[in-house]
Amino acid sequence: MPAKRQIIRENWRTAARGYFPEHSEIIEDPNEEYAIYRLFFQLRAELEEAVSEGDTQAASTILKFAGCCLKGRLESAGENIVTVAGVALFEHLFDHCPQKDWPTLFACLPRTTYLGCRS
Repeated sequence: MPAKRQIIRENWRTAARGYFPEHSEIIEDPNEEYAIYRLFFQLRAELEEAVSEGDTQAASTILKFAGCCLKGRLESAGENIVTVAGVALFEHLFDHCPQKDWPTLFACLPRTTYLGCRS
């Protein structure tokens, strides 16, 4: 029987630095126990702006990172990033998005992430 391969997951901070270098101050703060919350609250505001302006590239980037967190694909140092992604971004995603912008939001939201939010 072949040996099981160990999957090494990227840390959320490393992934976030790649996606959002402009937020390095939040991401890198070693004394910030709630950095992931601060980052998601910032990203939620940026997502709302990107969707309202039709910036699908920015919206897609935010939703891709958030989806990786929601699905537990990134490591953390004790932060429950699955819960943070759900509560700080996805839980009220459509509450803060005018219905006229839903087509843009759906165009940027990966199907598997959407289905993960619904379950």
